[in-house]
Amino acid sequence: MADRFYLEARDGEVPLVSIVIPTFNRAHMLCDAVESCLKQTWPDVEVIVIDDGSTDDTEQLVAGRMAGSWPEGRVRYVRQPNRGASAARNLGLQLARGAYVQFLDSDDLLLPGKIAKQIAILKGPHNSETACCYCYGTTGVVTEEGTWAGSTRIGVRETNPDDLVRVLCSRVVHGMPTPAPLWRRSHLMEHAGWREDIALGDDLEYHIRLLVDAKKICFIDEELFLVREHSGSRLGANQMSASSLSSLIRTRMAIFKTLQQSGLWVAHTQPAFLGAMRTIYANALQLGDSTTIRDLEIWLWSLSSSPKRILQFQLLILIRRLLGRRFLLGAHKLISKSTSA
Repeated sequence: MADRFYLEARDGEVPLVSIVIPTFNRAHMLCDAVESCLKQTWPDVEVIVIDDGSTDDTEQLVAGRMAGSWPEGRVRYVRQPNRGASAARNLGLQLARGAYVQFLDSDDLLLPGKIAKQIAILKGPHNSETACCYCYGTTGVVTEEGTWAGSTRIGVRETNPDDLVRVLCSRVVHGMPTPAPLWRRSHLMEHAGWREDIALGDDLEYHIRLLVDAKKICFIDEELFLVREHSGSRLGANQMSASSLSSLIRTRMAIFKTLQQSGLWVAHTQPAFLGAMRTIYANALQLGDSTTIRDLEIWLWSLSSSPKRILQFQLLILIRRLLGRRFLLGAHKLISKSTSA
């Protein structure tokens, strides 16, 4: 009812929304994701599926749906050689025609009123310079009976871009998941696209780069998307590899550069950032070679020296150099248990 009132109150103006979905070998989950887009109460939506070189039956399954149950002209399917999700999103953004852009992973779902509710805010009288409207989501599993189970709210609420950046720089998990924001396409086009050299943390890096230049953001206190948990979907704590570690370090270095350039590497951002780096440092001690650890420690020492000196972090590095990585890892585990208790 609220969505209908909005459309009538805006004199029938219905801007197009482009939903960009990268996918790789998730044929059946992809179809559910697309259909969650087609069920949006917002009437003018285009769905752009970028197949990142799938080797399963994604192409055949999508072709069948496009010729059958999916409305004609609503879904565009483009196949590219395997280059990663970020490259797929960049291609989708190039093809997007909408005034607003929604990114969606192929294993996640939008709830029917998400886009309509976010546009209602973005088109409000005081929000012409608002870069995005974002929301909470839910993570859980879809049972064999098709019901949603194990629901957990994800996301953080911040209406000031700088405050949100500080929170996202911290150890928070799922602070602003990929499906959460609905972006003005004009804001996206003023910035470089997704970093294609980052495989882990690409959404975090991209969001922070967009947020540091945002004059205003808005938030809806509702859970409007679903993140589906499934085998092989997300990286668990015991699945970290040397390559994923390297990607995480590149992500954090890119974020630090963005914070420096935007003037946000300040006293209240530094501890939040280093809190996240402590976990990455622990993983480096487990997985990294001596060169990786040495280079990371040089960078971390610099980070913990300015704008204020954080002696606790520098002490960790000194202990590692004096007593070795095994001793420090044991201490790290004890500290983690005591702080979580």
